[in-house]
Amino acid sequence: MTKETEAAVVEADTAKRAEMYRSIQREHQQASPFVILFQKIEQTGLRKEVEGLVTGSAISSVYYWTVTK
Repeated sequence: MTKETEAAVVEADTAKRAEMYRSIQREHQQASPFVILFQKIEQTGLRKEVEGLVTGSAISSVYYWTVTK
């Protein structure tokens, strides 16, 4: 997929480039050895005076004891 990606990077036609990337993504989804188990889907908003909140990639990775205000 490297050659296809390199070709897509330099493609000037926006519609053609988008289709090239979609094709690469379809191939990747079918052929890749990766399994996505967890994905963070929530956003965290903080006030500027709140510091030290660590929101890891899983629920068990959130640290509150480091928070200061």
